Amino acid sequence: MTEPVLVMTQTVIMPSKKPLVGVAMLEAIVMGAWAFVYFTMLPPASQNILYLVAPIAFFSLITTVAVLRLNLTKLTIAPPQLSFESGLVTKTQRSFDLNKIQDVRVEQSIAERLFGVGTISVETASAGGAIRMERIDSPRQVAEQILSAARRQPQ
Repeated sequence: MTEPVLVMTQTVIMPSKKPLVGVAMLEAIVMGAWAFVYFTMLPPASQNILYLVAPIAFFSLITTVAVLRLNLTKLTIAPPQLSFESGLVTKTQRSFDLNKIQDVRVEQSIAERLFGVGTISVETASAGGAIRMERIDSPRQVAEQILSAARRQPQ
């Protein structure tokens, strides 16, 4: 007689893209205001196209770096392991056994609660310290997923 096999699936958690919407809206407002000033208030003699393009390029670069950082950060629950990866230039990767988890903490400011995002801190029995991942959608549910996966692991 064979024993039932419990199949564990891999869950990947990435930071929320919600803050980028706010950044994009702010960028559009600032760029619109700058274009208004450029075309209506600057005398034609001082209208150099560089003055118009440079701020747009600067804000676009900031937004691009923010998008890359969000897309290159992830927390993976793949029993029996929990893995964390982040980094654009310098890559950081940490993995540990789910049965070593001691605590999962959720932190949310008032603004984060309004948008349904928060920070997760996973504390382990290792000397490496806690893993901290910010701007997670539904952080309480993610914390429960991590704890649930940890409870299912043999000690």
